[in-house]
Amino acid sequence: MIAELVQHYKFNFEEYADYGCEEKYRKITKFFFDVILKKKRKLMKKYLILFCAIFVIAACDTRLSNSDLASQVISGLEEGYAGMGINIESLMLTRESSESNIYTGTMETTEPGGSFTYIVKVTYDGENITWIVEAP
Repeated sequence: MIAELVQHYKFNFEEYADYGCEEKYRKITKFFFDVILKKKRKLMKKYLILFCAIFVIAACDTRLSNSDLASQVISGLEEGYAGMGINIESLMLTRESSESNIYTGTMETTEPGGSFTYIVKVTYDGENITWIVEAP
């Protein structure tokens, strides 16, 4: 292994022939540690660049989760139904596919006339939210 390192990095032992044994050992080990540290630094730089790239890609996905989107829709619906005595108990949304902007779900409400279940279709493009409430 050392012979390969010497050959690969062109280490010249004759250059240190005039030094004492301890000094020669110190110079040789310093050389090899410098070589190893340079390799590790290069490797660490690669990992750092990879980590930053993954972080940027992950940070670019700013979509709300299904539960966060449902909370936003409930807030909007409650504003629209204010004063009508309608209480939204739950809203469960499911995204149609990973590429789709359309979510479908069921909303359960309690109203002066009883408890009801509605179908809700939500369109969310990452910024804007629109919804339609349909009777079952």
